[in-house]
Amino acid sequence: MPIPLLVAFATVIVPIVVIVVTMILYARYEKKHTLEWYGKKSVKRLVMFVIAANVAVIILSTCLLFILGVQ
Repeated sequence: MPIPLLVAFATVIVPIVVIVVTMILYARYEKKHTLEWYGKKSVKRLVMFVIAANVAVIILSTCLLFILGVQ
């Protein structure tokens, strides 16, 4: 397997792992902090941002994979 293709695969897999870990941590956090308090909204926003950023990375690296695969 050529190195660029390996890098492209890594850039697809790593964000998926990050999303899964983020969601697990957030679920555990939600259980602990059921009371409504100040930091909750900002944490939710941060989680959404992390997920959105990683989805963008997945889309870009998938495009990169197809481009490298065609050549």
